[in-house]
Amino acid sequence: MLQARLRCLPLFLSAGFACAADVPSFDADPVIVTATRVASPRSSLSSDTTVINARELQQAGNKTLGEVLSRVPGVEFARTGGLGQPASLYLRGANANQTLVLLDGQRLAPGADGSSAFDTIPVSMIDRIEIVRGSASGLYGADAVGGVVQIFTKSGKGAPAGSVSVDAGSDRTFGGSANVGGTVGDTRFSVSVDAHNSDGFNLTKPKSIYYEADRDAWRQRSANANLSHFFGDNVEVGVRGTYVDTQADYDGGAYDQDPLSHRTQSAGAAYANVKVNDWWQSNFLAGVGRDRYVTDSSYPSNTATTQQQFQWTNILKSGVGQWLIGAEYLRESLDSTTEYDQTTRYNSSVQAGWQNDFGPHHLQGNVRYDDNSQFGGKTTGGVGYAWRFVEGWQLFANAGTSFHVPSFVDLYYPSWPGFAPASNPNLKPEEGRSVDGGLRWQSGNWRADATAFYNRIDNLITLDANYTPQNVNAARIRGLTLNGNGALGAFELGANVTWQDPENEDTGKQLARRAKVYGGATVAQTIGDWRWNASWQAAGKRYDDQANTKPLAGYGKLDLGLEYQIARQWRASAQLLNAFDRDYELAQYYSTGGRMWFVKLSYSGQ
Repeated sequence: MLQARLRCLPLFLSAGFACAADVPSFDADPVIVTATRVASPRSSLSSDTTVINARELQQAGNKTLGEVLSRVPGVEFARTGGLGQPASLYLRGANANQTLVLLDGQRLAPGADGSSAFDTIPVSMIDRIEIVRGSASGLYGADAVGGVVQIFTKSGKGAPAGSVSVDAGSDRTFGGSANVGGTVGDTRFSVSVDAHNSDGFNLTKPKSIYYEADRDAWRQRSANANLSHFFGDNVEVGVRGTYVDTQADYDGGAYDQDPLSHRTQSAGAAYANVKVNDWWQSNFLAGVGRDRYVTDSSYPSNTATTQQQFQWTNILKSGVGQWLIGAEYLRESLDSTTEYDQTTRYNSSVQAGWQNDFGPHHLQGNVRYDDNSQFGGKTTGGVGYAWRFVEGWQLFANAGTSFHVPSFVDLYYPSWPGFAPASNPNLKPEEGRSVDGGLRWQSGNWRADATAFYNRIDNLITLDANYTPQNVNAARIRGLTLNGNGALGAFELGANVTWQDPENEDTGKQLARRAKVYGGATVAQTIGDWRWNASWQAAGKRYDDQANTKPLAGYGKLDLGLEYQIARQWRASAQLLNAFDRDYELAQYYSTGGRMWFVKLSYSGQ
């Protein structure tokens, strides 16, 4: 009787969720690397994870990467206008710079302020995305306070083939993308390019002090390449690189007429994966990432951050489980027309991890030691447990510690004469402690889970009344996420909702740009060669400042999509975003574009 009731509960939850992902994934048990740095089936892990697969990314249409991620359970997204403008990602209510973004295993080089320009990476170049919610510094070091987002670019699998697409839409947006890749003998390759232009929309509203009555255009050119060769069955050696060039207008009001930003991002790496024997896998990576941000305005600037990374990871199989042993080195440097007191820092680390299954029980643990040239040594770690107590049902729990080091801007940005300090060289690293746990159910294509989480972040860095960064007492984030997706006949259904209390304990105020409730729902149906989908996304009231004096009203918006399979390799699609033309804000006095339409024609040789 108990088992029968348990099997019925997820169907009730999935139908009753009020407020998520775009079309749900039906990969019943995807392999995940990010959760433990060891490739493992999702069902064997305790970690709270989501995988966005190639099918879902293809159906994203003209959504940006940030907009795709905003439909993932426990994720919020904010941007000050359209593509190319500053964007933020909040995992389980943590600050934007407390989420680590990886690109093919490398840290995505951040700007001088510590934020990653993840939203400019074209979705057309991505093969899949893995999201891990919860503290993960024990695996990745600094910044993984709220979680980790890892982006895997297209690498070329199967017989050589190509794909191409062209699209057009609102605000005179037009562009296209192309990819060719595959495996020839023992060599695997992939090359992707993407180019888009748009007249854009007016970023600011009349109440903004930066308002200008004009359109803010943007232009982007991107390329990605992967090449690897297999020497027998045991050695793979490869190189890969990504380059993104984004130009975007923004508003400066009376202070700065018609300013323009120009951001270039690059990441390159050489790697070797070596299967030493049946029980030892050794992986090496050496990479360089760079983020250059230039403004052409009344107050011109030119700032570039560079990260040099070296990783050595070993996976060892034994009779008592799998072991992870690794070492990393990271060098960060800053080159800017603005003079900073310090422009270089280093971080060396060693780590160890272990995981094993004992019948229906799974255990995992990891520990890491980081030695930072500015802040000294820091030890972090995490543990996880999962128990499959009934067929299809699993209880899980995780606990971990984390830290985040202040950015170059936080520490050393110079102050203007007569003004309060714009930086604080006495800042301490933020330190987090988190726990989560819950219940999962899976049967065929249906999946549902409920996850409760708690994260306390000490030495939280916020701006005081004079806009000088300070360490406050702590932030405390408590919440619950419900998530479910599956297929009901010809319909694909997905829904999630998150309730959270993201609070600054020092003031009792709600953390900026984070809602106490948010989520969404999706439905799709395939009828012959036609497929339609509708997705609803909603968020409650938020604030645009730490003092909670600038409210952002709650909102809900509906996106619609329609696809037609013209022939086996040809597909046409159309999107209507924000179908009811809702006027809402992700940042105060910044526009979100209103109702927008896009059409696309795609060819895939696969």
